[in-house]
Amino acid sequence: TFDQITLTPKEATVYSTYTKKLLRQSSPSVEMAVRQDLNNAISELVEEKGIDGDGVTEPTGILTAAGTVTALYPETGAAWQNILNFEAAMDAAHALRGNLGVLTSLEQKAILKATPQITNSHPFIWESNSTVNGMQAIGTSFMDNTENQRVIQANWDDHLICMWSGIDIVIDSVSQAALRLIDFHAVFMIDMNIRIPESFVLDDDG
Repeated sequence: TFDQITLTPKEATVYSTYTKKLLRQSSPSVEMAVRQDLNNAISELVEEKGIDGDGVTEPTGILTAAGTVTALYPETGAAWQNILNFEAAMDAAHALRGNLGVLTSLEQKAILKATPQITNSHPFIWESNSTVNGMQAIGTSFMDNTENQRVIQANWDDHLICMWSGIDIVIDSVSQAALRLIDFHAVFMIDMNIRIPESFVLDDDG
């Protein structure tokens, strides 16, 4: 059977604030700094809501999506077998393919970088080339290191991100005028969801 996935535009806004004195400078680096700040804010919002969006007024995040798979992963930390449990879970769901990668909380990243694959031996689970079990690994501050928020292994090709009609920049020079501040708002329409739930394996401490 085939399921239909509907993506609907949801408005998102990020902003950065600057002094009028700074913006009066003609240096191109000031304009580049404004652009970079807004780009960073957009990237962080997409990352955050792609992980834990509520699926109602926000995009559907991986943690709130229905049908994802779990693998046993102890609350106290990982052993090499626990990492292999994620691979086995994806394999059993016929999802071990595509753009495979691992996303962890920052706490788990630190633990995995200090935990050897085999006791008293090298390499560590999180290897020096930022891979875990041969897959690209990234830590994020948007997972809070509780159950289902420690480790996600996935085929990231099955994470859908859709944006509509570009990004509108709204400049507000009124709201904080008394402080000589100007707000730059980036407004855009976005939705996210997962295409195949079995392509996403979350930790379960049992």
